[in-house]
This record gives sequence, C-alpha cells and structure tokens, in this order.
Amino acid sequence: MHVYINNKPQEVAEHCTIMQLLQTLALSSFNGIAVAVNNRVVRRDQWPDYMLSGTDQVTVITASQGG
Repeated sequence: MHVYINNKPQEVAEHCTIMQLLQTLALSSFNGIAVAVNNRVVRRDQWPDYMLSGTDQVTVITASQGG
C-alpha cells in the first residue's frame, strides 16, 4: 500500500505499524523522533500497535541540536 512520508510517496507492507515503518527507514535511534499521522501526533507507546492505512500522511520529525 502507499503512504506519504514527509510528503513523499512510500510503498509499505499491508498492516504496517508506525514502528515497522520507522524500522524500514533505517533510523539509527528513535530518540528525539516524533510522528504524526494525518496531522495528529501519535504517542510513542502507540507506535507498535498503530496500523497505517493507505494514503495516510505520515510526518516524521527528528530533533536536532545546534543553533
């Protein structure tokens, strides 16, 4: 199925959770990461169970240090 990650189309498996999606993005760590689906923030404790639907708009935000 197709979802959009930061406005870019991405093919993901059916029944994909947020946690599975983040793992496929090969992020080195989930620290400092926030995720919103269709403009609603999803709490970290919900990531393993939150099932994505086709055409969901997923926003992944990574905090960074610096100034």
